[in-house]
Amino acid sequence: TVRNGKPEKVPLRGGGIDNEGILILKNCSITNNLAVYGAGIFTRGTTVLENCRIENNSTIKASLDIIRSGIGCVGSGGGMKTEAGADVRIENSAFINNYSIKRGGGLFSACETNVEIVNSTFINNACEERGGAICNKGDIFLTSVTVTKNSSRQRGGGFCNMGRASIKTSIFTDNYFKDFANIDAHGV
Repeated sequence: TVRNGKPEKVPLRGGGIDNEGILILKNCSITNNLAVYGAGIFTRGTTVLENCRIENNSTIKASLDIIRSGIGCVGSGGGMKTEAGADVRIENSAFINNYSIKRGGGLFSACETNVEIVNSTFINNACEERGGAICNKGDIFLTSVTVTKNSSRQRGGGFCNMGRASIKTSIFTDNYFKDFANIDAHGV
């Protein structure tokens, strides 16, 4: 279990974990962490999550100086943020009750990243801007993923795609926003 983390050094990323190498997590819980970017997990390395719960992580506001010192694409990622160069596989895992100020309440997949999610769930995540559960600007592959009861104030209550996405045998239901409630796609 990784819990109650909050980085003290700029750019305030990776409240629970900041990965730039190879990280394999099995049967884990990442919970109650705070950061500007990737409150639960921030990665620009190789990351594998199996049977993990990413839960109750929240991004926090920062000064303009701190925001400008962030790496790459703009976005927060309440549960997890991937950054350029990241290669991520998530299997049999759950993203629950995470919150993001910018993009991706559960997960923000930034430019030049590869994310594969299999047999996993995104429940009750929220975002102020885009992608209550997931916001994607990279390459993302969803297989047997359930996305339910997530919300966003701007676009894509369930999923906001600005990159390339492949979605197979997945369920999007009861996600909230006044339009584009489940999926908002202006990528491929």
